[in-house]
Amino acid sequence: MTTTTTRAARIALGLAALLTAVTLAGCGDEDSKSEPKAAAAPAFPVTITTKQGPVTIAAEPKRVVTLDFPSSDAVLALGITPIAMAKVSYVPGDVQTWTQTALKGASPELLDADTDIPLEKVAALRPDLIVGANAYNLDPVYSKLRKLAPVVSYRNGPGADTWQQTTLLIGQALGRAEQARKLVVDTEARVARTAAEHSDFKNRTLTLFNYAERQAYAISSPEDFSIRFLSTLGFKLPPAIERAEDNDGGKDDFGEARLPVSDEQLKLLDADIVLGTSSDSATSLKAFVRRPLFKRLSAVKRGAFATLGIGPATSIAFPSTLSINDAIDNLVPLLDRLIR
Repeated sequence: MTTTTTRAARIALGLAALLTAVTLAGCGDEDSKSEPKAAAAPAFPVTITTKQGPVTIAAEPKRVVTLDFPSSDAVLALGITPIAMAKVSYVPGDVQTWTQTALKGASPELLDADTDIPLEKVAALRPDLIVGANAYNLDPVYSKLRKLAPVVSYRNGPGADTWQQTTLLIGQALGRAEQARKLVVDTEARVARTAAEHSDFKNRTLTLFNYAERQAYAISSPEDFSIRFLSTLGFKLPPAIERAEDNDGGKDDFGEARLPVSDEQLKLLDADIVLGTSSDSATSLKAFVRRPLFKRLSAVKRGAFATLGIGPATSIAFPSTLSINDAIDNLVPLLDRLIR
């Protein structure tokens, strides 16, 4: 997407180890000795570290409000249903399909937070925890939100934390650190298994572009979350895209690497697989891919080109454990068909 931020975070998020106390009964004879027993440390209060500083959650949250869909995904994956969450206005029904599945029929209030976070509505919900780990518009209202409830934001910046960091941070805040760690381990293991099962993906080139504002933009940075996910499966960017990015690559409003590709440069998009999406509309994308110059791409001629809806595209652009599993279920089979 042209509004997706750079995924440049490198700092691994550390989990604080839970302390266990071992008690021994002090009787004199062997039969009266009890086995050592581990006393579970209380999960709360818990203090997490965010870019805005330390945040303390005094008790287990019961009324959680989420301000972006990856945060909603993380909370749901950890077994808690938000009382309200930000709607995703660019997908049908305002909820991502994988998020809807995880809701299991629940219907949290949907908040319009695309432009500004609705402070009055959030206040009326009486939250005891606010989660905005990927909310780009959080900073201007953070101090006001903090007066309503503890706020879980991010370690490095909006959209800069990895999905692993986000999952672990939210897990700490919810008192479910071990569950979060298991989610991360299990999801990483599934990605690794998927890559092993699709060895024909290895070292194949793949181009992903977004058509917006009458312009095609190739995702040109290997550090972009979409490309990082695809690279874990074995794919790589075409050398021409990387060279062009090094020379004169463009950046969007958030400083993310996006290479504008004019009609005269459409050959830059060619690769073993070409994927296209649009943050404008499916109609504009359809018109673009009908252009004669685009049809001349070897990937198009081979049938190795496909369009992605904005929902599937954002499953890897704004990743969560839920969206990554959805991508494995739905995007990987598409890639498998295109590579053959």
